[in-house]
Amino acid sequence: MDFYKMISTNTDKLNKNELDILNFCMKHADDIKSIRINDLAENTYTSPASIVRFCKKLGFAGFSEFKASFSLNIKNTEETFNNNFNENSPNLFKDINKSIELINEDILEEILELLHNANRIEFFGEGSSRIVCSEVAKKFRTIGKTAFNYDDSSMMYIAATSLTSNDLIFAISVSGETIQVLKALNIAKSRGAKIISLTDLSNNSQSKLADKSIYVTSTSFVREKYNIVSRTQALIIAEYIFFRYLEKYL
Repeated sequence: MDFYKMISTNTDKLNKNELDILNFCMKHADDIKSIRINDLAENTYTSPASIVRFCKKLGFAGFSEFKASFSLNIKNTEETFNNNFNENSPNLFKDINKSIELINEDILEEILELLHNANRIEFFGEGSSRIVCSEVAKKFRTIGKTAFNYDDSSMMYIAATSLTSNDLIFAISVSGETIQVLKALNIAKSRGAKIISLTDLSNNSQSKLADKSIYVTSTSFVREKYNIVSRTQALIIAEYIFFRYLEKYL
């Protein structure tokens, strides 16, 4: 089975520590082919036994098979993109590819059903993630779905208090730790609303609150004192969900 297919199929089986291991591997892809199991355990504050259990949960016989499959996939991905981008180029396009590969088809089908059955869809996000929320909410409105997004946190809180068990929130946050979004989600959850979460691949508070979670591999641009996190992957995956919805229900 394809490496990313195995990852997307089995991510839900991972506990907090195992998600941290996976996130470390995705963020340090170039180092994994040569890393020792003891070094990986040390870097992820786990143990070699935990690494082996992590590999087996993902469907591999052990760490050696996981590492070989991971390294081969990374090599193939790099060969695809290296002809167009030099070694100093950001990893944006590689991370977009990883994010697409991480889509779990079974979970995606469940998300599409939740979107279809919802009386009302609320898109919650802060900062740059609001742009993603606005774009996708607009698309759902064009096909007749009742969908909202907000430029003001207080409006997001007010909306959350009016939700019912027939309503749905699509929450977007790269970190999964945006305080305003988490506050609104907790309010909505107390009202019985369902939650879809879109975050970076990590163990985070937003995903824990959600009924269904989908992940991306975000790209960080670090230059001198500037640290910019791209929302491109989140927008691509959110719009992909919309187009899959079109295919299935319209």
